[in-house]
Amino acid sequence: MKEVAAGGELRIVYVLRDPEDRGAFLNLMSELKTVTTDLMQSVGTGPGEYSMTERPDRDGWFVEVLRFASEKERTRFDDLYSQDRRASALQSLLDELLDAQRSDYVLVRPALGN
Repeated sequence: MKEVAAGGELRIVYVLRDPEDRGAFLNLMSELKTVTTDLMQSVGTGPGEYSMTERPDRDGWFVEVLRFASEKERTRFDDLYSQDRRASALQSLLDELLDAQRSDYVLVRPALGN
């Protein structure tokens, strides 16, 4: 497991309401990945700092991780992402497929002294 980057990691857990929506979810996430990585690169974050995996122990659970080298990168990304119309539209479509009670996100900051 990688050490938490200085700017932190944004971890987003997506849980599908219905496993049959997996194909539609993956199509939307493919589009959202393009938007997300474009925005990450625009703030200086490399393309290798994005990942999305499906949890092997839970059907229909996915974890997206965005790593930022600095707080400045993460903050700028947050600003751009929240203003991006493509990201907003895709998030709205994804919301229709997700279980809001079990889907969530968290910002993981590096431990003090790192």
